[in-house]
Amino acid sequence: MGNERRVKMHDLVRDMALRITTGTPRVLVEAGVRLMEPPNVQEWNKDLEKVSLMENWGLQLPYPLQMSPPKCLILTTFLLSNCRITSIPEGFFKHMHALKILDLSRNPIMSLPISIANLKNLTALLLGECQNLEKEPSLSKLKFLKELDLHATNIKQVPHGMENLSRLKYLNLNHVELDEIPIGILSNLSCLQNLIIGEMLIRGEELHGLKKLEILKGTFYDLQSFNIYVQSLHYQEEPREYVIQVGKMGCRHAIYSRKYIELCGCDFYINQIMLPPNIEELCIEDADRVVVCDSLDYISVANCLKLKRMPLYLSHLHNFQPSPALSLSVYIEPKEWWESVEWYHPDTKSLLKPFLSLL
Repeated sequence: MGNERRVKMHDLVRDMALRITTGTPRVLVEAGVRLMEPPNVQEWNKDLEKVSLMENWGLQLPYPLQMSPPKCLILTTFLLSNCRITSIPEGFFKHMHALKILDLSRNPIMSLPISIANLKNLTALLLGECQNLEKEPSLSKLKFLKELDLHATNIKQVPHGMENLSRLKYLNLNHVELDEIPIGILSNLSCLQNLIIGEMLIRGEELHGLKKLEILKGTFYDLQSFNIYVQSLHYQEEPREYVIQVGKMGCRHAIYSRKYIELCGCDFYINQIMLPPNIEELCIEDADRVVVCDSLDYISVANCLKLKRMPLYLSHLHNFQPSPALSLSVYIEPKEWWESVEWYHPDTKSLLKPFLSLL
């Protein structure tokens, strides 16, 4: 074929390209072009399937009173992120019943039109970093919703009807002012794969039935609640990635692994703590005694001055000669604790020395 070059294109990408270039335009993209108002009514044709107006910092959605809301009966995707929109007319989504993906993230809106509650085909509602958003419509009718992002919003309570979102796979409530998720909500979300709730308190029994969970980032009430969750992992796979806090909020260090647990200010003894079998990183702050497992490759002990004896046993160190190829990092603060602490196994201290960093 000489110097002829070919590009293999995914079927979905090819299909979309053909739709854009043939027949009636079904995609409207005016992203980052400094729009001050939405496209005129002629551009909102009935055949539109996807619209992106994102990154238009001066865009405002209110229409003149004499103009009816856009009629996009087959519109499935509407992207309006980072447009500095402050309000949305109540009837704006009135004729968008086919809408599946609605991205309003990073806009200073305080509330959403109630008509969003009637978008029954929505699969993704993205409102992250809408820092002024205090309330949202009921979600009880959004039976097909799979992704809900409310991180860094100003909501004061869990959205009404969230317990009905049985198909939800992704939930992000990180950096919101909620203290906890009411009992009975998470346990109903049996399809959850990603649960990101940061400092919001959760109970171990609420996660017992979440067998599809792949990513977990949250805070447990106490060791008892945490132990209940760890026990449930005997009957289901543990998440492939987690960042778990137990106890009061500490000074979280840089995280070097996919499976991280931090115990801060916990009053526990040797037989009171359970850990997932494949934990990779454990951070202990302001705590008595702890048992760690052999899968650890990162150990951090900070400001545990009252901890006099460390019952730490790592079989992969004791059974084999340590080598630089071993993936292990040990961070200790302060240096005085390292010098004075006693060890469950007398050789542990010397074996850890090649991997030690004193802070």
